[in-house]
Amino acid sequence: MVDPLGAKPIKTERGVAPVPRIVPAATRAQEPALDSVSPSAIASTARSFAATPPIDHARVAQLRQAIAEGSFTIRPDKIADKMIAATKDWVRHDPE
Repeated sequence: MVDPLGAKPIKTERGVAPVPRIVPAATRAQEPALDSVSPSAIASTARSFAATPPIDHARVAQLRQAIAEGSFTIRPDKIADKMIAATKDWVRHDPE
């Protein structure tokens, strides 16, 4: 059975850890409406994104070389940390 997402007490060796309070969506700060964003701000942001390459080709070449040489180390702990952080960020931004 899959546990539902949400705040649950975390059991530790010292007892139960405190659970952070969840703020209802109605009391959260409202994001600005898309109508309030000026077209010039959107154009400026689009130009800045277009100016930077979406792929760091030098980093890709460096990683390919490390993999080919066998010197690229896989760190499961770092991968797990990044996956957990991404999941928390995803849940935080999930519309209710």
